[in-house]
Amino acid sequence: MCTFKKVVITIVVLINLLGCYYAESKTESKMELTSIAFKNNEMIPKQYTCDGKNVSPPLQWKLAPQDTESFALICDDPDAPSGTWTHWVIYNILPTQFELDENILPDYNNALQGIN
Repeated sequence: MCTFKKVVITIVVLINLLGCYYAESKTESKMELTSIAFKNNEMIPKQYTCDGKNVSPPLQWKLAPQDTESFALICDDPDAPSGTWTHWVIYNILPTQFELDENILPDYNNALQGIN
């Protein structure tokens, strides 16, 4: 069962390195993940839920560590009725890629998707 009463969807971008920070000129920057489809802490639009088209939203990220070997993304819903629910896992995203298009296919740019 899929419900999206409110979006407290936790999108966690994991890197093949420990941490989500890098140092350049002795300053640290946090990696940022955004979407043009919705803002942080807003409801995810219906088309990206099982009540709509159930497609992946467009996502962009920046400020990744310089030595990143690949990206992974885990999309969790901590407000699901049965406890935290993992909606989507995609990994082996190329380190030169900094966005995912809307409604990506299973074989998107050599990335692999988990089964939930």
